[in-house]
Order: sequence, then C-alpha cells, then structure tokens
Amino acid sequence: MLSMSLILVIVYVTTIGLYSRSLMQTIDENLKSDLQRVKQYLSFNQRGDLELYAQPAASLVTQNHNRKLMYLIRDNKLNAIRRSASMIFIEPPTINLDLVENEQNYHNFIFSDKEYRIYQQRYAATEHAGKEDLYIQLVQPLEDYHQQVNQLLSAILWLIPIPLILISVGSWLIADRALRPLARLSDTLTNIDSQQLDVRVEVENEDDEVGKIASATNTFLDRIERSFKSLKRFTSDASHELRTPLTTIRTQAEVLLSRERSPAEYKQVLGSVLEEVDRLEYLSEALLQLTRGDAGIIKLNRSRQDISEILYNWIDNLQALAEEKQISFNLEISKQIKIEVDIAIFERIYINIIQNAIAYTPRGGEITIRLSQEPTQIVFQVADSGPGVADEDKRAIFQRFTRLDSTRQQASGAGLGLAITQWAVELHKGSITVIDNKPVGAVFIVSIPT
Repeated sequence: MLSMSLILVIVYVTTIGLYSRSLMQTIDENLKSDLQRVKQYLSFNQRGDLELYAQPAASLVTQNHNRKLMYLIRDNKLNAIRRSASMIFIEPPTINLDLVENEQNYHNFIFSDKEYRIYQQRYAATEHAGKEDLYIQLVQPLEDYHQQVNQLLSAILWLIPIPLILISVGSWLIADRALRPLARLSDTLTNIDSQQLDVRVEVENEDDEVGKIASATNTFLDRIERSFKSLKRFTSDASHELRTPLTTIRTQAEVLLSRERSPAEYKQVLGSVLEEVDRLEYLSEALLQLTRGDAGIIKLNRSRQDISEILYNWIDNLQALAEEKQISFNLEISKQIKIEVDIAIFERIYINIIQNAIAYTPRGGEITIRLSQEPTQIVFQVADSGPGVADEDKRAIFQRFTRLDSTRQQASGAGLGLAITQWAVELHKGSITVIDNKPVGAVFIVSIPT
C-alpha cells in the first residue's frame, strides 16, 4: 500500500512537472516570436535614430495573436526609450549585459505582486542600419500559466483519493486471498500433535509461493512423522532388548534362591548372569555411541593408519569365534594400505561386519574377506555363505534393532551392529551396501574415499 501510494505521488509530481515545463516552453517560444514582431514594427529616421513615437497599428499588434504585445526598448546606456502601451505601468529589471547574448536569456521577475516572464536581446546597429545598438525586452505575464498549473494540481488532488481507495480495497482483497491459505496452514500446524502426525496441509496450487510453502511443509511433516515413528520403534526395541537380559537375570536369581543349591549350580547360574550382564553392557555402550552420533558430538580423531595390518589383527582376534562353527577365512588383503582414519571408530566397521558374517554363516561355511586400494577409495568386502538378504530387506538391515525374521533364530545379536557400522562408515564420508553372493550368502561392500 505504501509503495503504491509513493508511486502515485511520483507519477503525479512528474505529470505536473512535465506539464508546467511544457507551458513554460510555449511561453518562451511566444516571447521569441514577439521579438521578431517588434523588430518588424520598429522604424528609424534618415539619421538612423529610432522613431520614438511611431506605434504600429492595433491591427498589426493583434494580428494572428490573442495576447498583448509587451515590450520595452533600451538604448546602449540601458535607458528605457520606448515601451508598448501595456508596459506603461510595468517596469522590468534592467538588463544584465553578461547574459544578454545568451539565447536562453529567460528569467522571471515580480512586479506589483505579479509574476512575469522576460526575454531580452541586443538589437545590433548593423541589423537595423542605425548608429547605436538597442536592447529589447519582451515580457509576458504568468497569470494564465499559474492558473493552468493550479487547475491541473487541483484536479490531481481530487483524483488522488480515488486510486488510493481502489488500491486499498484491491490490496486488501488480494492480501486476504493470498493469506487465506497461510491462515489454513497456520491452523493445520497449530492443531497437529504427536497423535496426528499423519495430517497434511491442503495444497491448492503447487506453482505459487504459498503452494510451494505448503508442499515444503508437507515434506517436512513426512520427515517428522518418519523420525517420530522411528524414535518410537527405537524406544520400544531398546526397552525390549534391555528388558530381556534383566528378566533372565531376575528369573535365574529367583530360581537359585528358591532352595539350597550345590556350588556347581551356583557357579553355573552366576556364569549365565555374567553373560547377560555382558549383553547389557554391550547394549548400553552401543546405544550411547549411537545417541552421541545422532547428537553430532563425536569428532573424528584422524591419524594415518595401516588399515591392512589392523584388519589382520582383528581377523586373528575373531579366529576363535569362527573356529567354534568350523568356519574358514579366505583372505584377499592388499598390504600397506594407509589412510587417515579415526582408528577407534574405524575398527567397528571390521568387527561388526565380520562378526555379522560369522553369525549368519552356517557351520562349516566359508567367509571371504577382501581389502583393496583403488585410485580414489579403498574397498573392504566381506562375503559369507549364509542365507543371504532379500532385496526388500537390504536397506532395512542397517536400521537399529533390525533382525530378519527368517534368521532371527540363527543369531542372538541386538540388531545394532550394522547400524553402528553404517554410522562409522558415514563418519568417514564413505558408503556401505549389501549385494547377493552367488550362489548363496551376502556380500557387504564398504567404500572409503582416500
């Protein structure tokens, strides 16, 4: 509204300025025309002196003109020597000789509270065959000029409220129509709570600005709903995983205390309790690590490491676990691969993927471990001979607490290992994928940029 009003003011001021300038140009042209007429009417005697009392006939003065001819003639000493009848009671300012030669020698003057426009020029003796130069001043009153300008100004002042009213009403209607979807958007968002995350904003036109905001809001709500559902699922799964070992410990303790036991029985139960405590400790550590990762408070402490040697060390550490199931390792590891990594976090990639392969590989199976260096990345692969991963599950297995139904009985993990692995890979700006291992099993592929 304010900008439109400012534009209107600028338009009106410009219109008045152009109109007044056009009127003034017309007056200046008339004064130049009057100068030529005065020169034609002047008469000189044989000595070259101006005939002071010879006046042009009234018909000549008014011929083809609807205004009075107002002039004053001065001699070379700037004394007034002749003037028109209409100039008897008007005395224009004297001539400024420094400006008189200028073709644009126009200026205004006030006499008896009235404003006039004057144009003056030197009339050289050589032009009129006289013996002295003359100076001619042409005058025209500006009453008509001011009257016309004031009439236009009055008309504009009367017209200003009309467009302002129209603009105000139009702006209000446009703003109301434009803000109505925003009001609906506000109402919708205000009424959304944790029980109504499936509510979405109505999008009338996806191409306008409000439609784009509504679409972006719906996309944002989609992410919030997915995150909220994931958080609820995570909380439920975490509670279940923590409750299971606690329930086992409680049950075993109650059974143990129900009657007197032998030292061997006490030892057996305490060993089982210790296993459940180890499981609780692993769950707590894993959950803490994932939570800190989500909060973004973990910073990599990178150093240049020989990841080939680190991999060999962990294979030796996990050899005993593989031998329990009579699983053999097939190693294809390039030596002396050195990159900048956070060794404490990077080791989780090796440990979790190899442990996952041992867990799902049947007794007597084989696991192939590869590590190679390419021009822009290092590639770590672990191929097992287990049941494999269905296509619809290849993304889900990296989510927290995910254990596939078909293999749930074969592995007793909490479903956090691959989630931690993906987190560790992404911290190192890498990627992890799983593909089929022909004829059976799965291949986990980790790529880390160098």
